[in-house]
Amino acid sequence: MKKNIHLMGLRDDIPEIIAAADIFTLPSYREGLPRSIIEAMAMGKPIIATDIRGCREEVVEGMNGLLCKVKDAKALADSLEVLIINEEKTKNFGIQSRRIFLEEFEEQKVLNRQLNIFNEFRKGKLDV
Repeated sequence: MKKNIHLMGLRDDIPEIIAAADIFTLPSYREGLPRSIIEAMAMGKPIIATDIRGCREEVVEGMNGLLCKVKDAKALADSLEVLIINEEKTKNFGIQSRRIFLEEFEEQKVLNRQLNIFNEFRKGKLDV
């Protein structure tokens, strides 16, 4: 299995790399709202990420991916193994990632939600 893991360093061809990947993994220990997960979801990828704020808002455990404990290499490896050996789950997670992206994170929808908040604030209907 080790021969299938590639540490690729700094790249400028991320869309092509994500398209070629079977599983998107983000084992961060601190994040905001990771755009990389949203990009992977847009491309219909199953996600494995650490169970931290930001990632939890994008990855629904057991629906479009798996969340594992922070700084726990074994938990990350176990999550990867679950998806590597279960092609059907991997496929379904990818389908759900795309659906969630379209419903929640598609750019125009996000912009419209932000504009609505700004307009409500401007009209005095929201307090800061």
